[in-house]
Amino acid sequence: MLTACAHLMLAGCIAVSGPIIVGHRGTGASGPRRDNPYPENTLPSIRRAFCEGADLVEIDVRLDGCGIPIVWHDKEVTINGREVPVREVSYHDMPPVEAATGMRARVPTLCEAVQLALCLGCCHKVLIVELKTDDDACHRRCLVPAVLNVLRNHDALDRVMIASADPEALRLVERQEPGITTGFFAQLPAQAWPTVWQMLGPDPTPIDWILLRQRFGLTAFSQQRILLKARDKGIGVGVWTVDHPIAMRYFAARGFDMLITDEPDVARRTFD
Repeated sequence: MLTACAHLMLAGCIAVSGPIIVGHRGTGASGPRRDNPYPENTLPSIRRAFCEGADLVEIDVRLDGCGIPIVWHDKEVTINGREVPVREVSYHDMPPVEAATGMRARVPTLCEAVQLALCLGCCHKVLIVELKTDDDACHRRCLVPAVLNVLRNHDALDRVMIASADPEALRLVERQEPGITTGFFAQLPAQAWPTVWQMLGPDPTPIDWILLRQRFGLTAFSQQRILLKARDKGIGVGVWTVDHPIAMRYFAARGFDMLITDEPDVARRTFD
């Protein structure tokens, strides 16, 4: 049963069946061990995820050397065989992203990704924008206002969730844009557990979603505790990255509101 937060996320959908399906980096990571033909975090990947039935799409965002928010996951980029920090490179000079199949696509700006998602998405929310801060205070202070400005310019503040594994970034987002939908990516147990339990505690929290890594090491009992406490506080709970139909059905049956997947077409077939 979807929480009130999840229903709000999906307001305006033509039809809702099962958990919210989110395309991870579009149609997923495009590393050498996966034959995804669409390079991750690119416009073709975002477009394909919506075509495959994703309710919304998750993308990774950080700043380039000119202070422009771009859709890119890693801290560094390989240029002429050398690893260079992304924040030292203009996105115009970024090499194309290449999938294992050989398809190549350029690195898009957040502006371009938002425009595309607004055109293709049929849900009230169309994007999860994950802030990649590297726990760097300076980068965080620059990234948050830059991302919020892009969303304001496209009148898209209510069409996205801003998420991060960096709680400080989310606090900064809430201070600069109170009421925007936010999500915490619980990635490494030792680092994330205190934050998760604080969010689920008695004190008010601005966080609307907790997004748990599939390999977070939770027992079924711990999952149920989190789900019950989250439901009591009106917080949605998602899980990533879930690609097999059996795992998808398991997490849906447990009561998770959202599945982030490299296989949005498989998820759509599983729940339709």
